[in-house]
This record gives sequence, C-alpha cells and structure tokens, in this order.
Amino acid sequence: MNIQFDSDVDALYLRLAEGEIIDSDTIEPDVVYDYDADDRVVGVELLRVSANLPELALKAFPFRSLDQQVEFMCFLEAIADADLQAKLVFARQILQNQQALLQNA
Repeated sequence: MNIQFDSDVDALYLRLAEGEIIDSDTIEPDVVYDYDADDRVVGVELLRVSANLPELALKAFPFRSLDQQVEFMCFLEAIADADLQAKLVFARQILQNQQALLQNA
C-alpha cells in the first residue's frame, strides 16, 4: 500500500493495489473510491483529512489485508494531535492483537 498526504489541500490518498484507474465514485462526503477495469477498489482519496481525522480510524475502508489497515492506523498516528494519537495507538494495538490471534488460530 502507498499512502500520500498533501497538507496543502488536506487530502490523503491510499493506493491499495496496482492497476489502471478506470472509474471513480464518491461513496460518501469526502471519500472517493478509484476502480480498476475489474471494478475492484484500487485507491481511496480522503478529503478534508484534518476535519475528518477522528472518524477515519472507524471507517470500513476496503483494505486488502489487516497489514494495510495497521499501516493506515500508523499513518494516522503520525498526523494526529497527542490526545487522538493515544486513542489511535490503542486501536492499532487491538488490530495487531487480532492479527496475532488469527495467525495462531
């Protein structure tokens, strides 16, 4: 996964998979999905990141793996303020514990 943040326009782009982008669709305010020729989500654009940051960790994005979700949480931690950062660290730890449990099952 590739994560790009443009602070000038307050937008975040998550490239979830390789593939040519054929179509895009605004699925909710400030969230745009990019699709490949097989109608799979290959990218997600998040707008107004600063205003939406607390809710971003709770959204169900189409990550291809738990690793991608953990990587996204780590990125959010890096741009969050101290109070939100502590909550994101806790949420990421839960995800990582979940990942460990799944691997041992």
